[in-house]
Amino acid sequence: MPDEQQRRGAEGGMPDPYPPTVRIERSTVAALLADHAPAAAARVEPTAKARPWPWLWLVLFALVAGVASAGWFGWPLYQRYFKTTWIVDATGGGDALTIAEAISRAPDTATVLVRPGTYAESLKLDRPVHLKAAETGDQAALVAPPEGPCIVARAGAGSIVGLRFQSAAPAEGEAPPAVPCLDIVASGVLVEGNEIESPSGPGIRLRDGAAPTIRTNTITGAGGPGVLVSAGARGAILDNTIEVAGGPGIVVRGGSTPEIIGNVIADSGAAGVLFAEAAGGRFENNVIRSSAGSGIEVGTSADPVVTGNRIESAGQAGIFVYDLGKGRFRDNAVVSSGYSGLVIAAGGAPDFATNLVRDSAEHGILAIGGGGVISDNTVRDNKGHGIALAKDTEVELGENTLEGNKAPQVLDGWVTGF
Repeated sequence: MPDEQQRRGAEGGMPDPYPPTVRIERSTVAALLADHAPAAAARVEPTAKARPWPWLWLVLFALVAGVASAGWFGWPLYQRYFKTTWIVDATGGGDALTIAEAISRAPDTATVLVRPGTYAESLKLDRPVHLKAAETGDQAALVAPPEGPCIVARAGAGSIVGLRFQSAAPAEGEAPPAVPCLDIVASGVLVEGNEIESPSGPGIRLRDGAAPTIRTNTITGAGGPGVLVSAGARGAILDNTIEVAGGPGIVVRGGSTPEIIGNVIADSGAAGVLFAEAAGGRFENNVIRSSAGSGIEVGTSADPVVTGNRIESAGQAGIFVYDLGKGRFRDNAVVSSGYSGLVIAAGGAPDFATNLVRDSAEHGILAIGGGGVISDNTVRDNKGHGIALAKDTEVELGENTLEGNKAPQVLDGWVTGF
């Protein structure tokens, strides 16, 4: 349109039938969505709030299941690995009714405390658990199985303390079946302060290389030896009282080498102590009283060190060495033996020195074969000769003190009249 016509229209003339064209810019889809975002969010909000509820129920269910699982699995795990003291009560007031149950469930090194009562069970101690009586003396728990050993200990460590043990008696008129009350097999367990009555066999047997500590126990009425040490066993037997054993108070055999110190061995049915089968070890500061046989017997290639012991009122010899037995005997007191105080028989070769031998019913020292050394002993007030040596005996006789014995004080080359 010409400019003149535009001006006239603008100044109030006739309306322009052809108004000017106006440019319109269209919005993009993204801009439209941006402009309407609050409204869209407002519309979606109720649905978004409703969706978490199923997940919340799942979480709650998982929590409940977790608590239940912890109770189901966690409590046994706690008992097995963390519970350090277990109470055994025969009336049901503890953690277990039986000792065997507590041993099986308790962790290693746990203490199984046994309350008073009689437990008719034969036990196995296969792990290093500490088995202990809750009460002492006559109130201590009694383990008395109807048959078999009272306990078999195979654990490398652990302890058995303060309990009473009683094995089943054999049937009337039958010999004891030689079942030990405490059987210690290849174990280093501590056995301390227990009372053991074992009419069925040895009170305690050590075997198969066992190296326990057997301390301050009382062993009475054993159907065999009070303590039997065999099959290469070692360990320490300290300060025990062993009384009225059917056999020897202690037997050491089979190459075993224990330390036996400070024990009282009384009224044994055979020897007080027997060393045999290449056994050795140390026997020191013990008291042996009223044994039916000799106080100490050493035979079949045994070779112990025997020092500082007191042997009283042996039914036979005070110390008897025979059948390739050896041994080093020092500072022992042999008093009131039923036969001679020290006796060497065929094949024996002991070293007797610095011992006191007195008041024997026969000779102070008698050698009827074998060899060895007899030196620096004090031999007095014996009913027979101080020292009597049979013909062809190869004993090395040194200086000895002889007093109050039958004359001659030394009888050498004796042939008859033993």
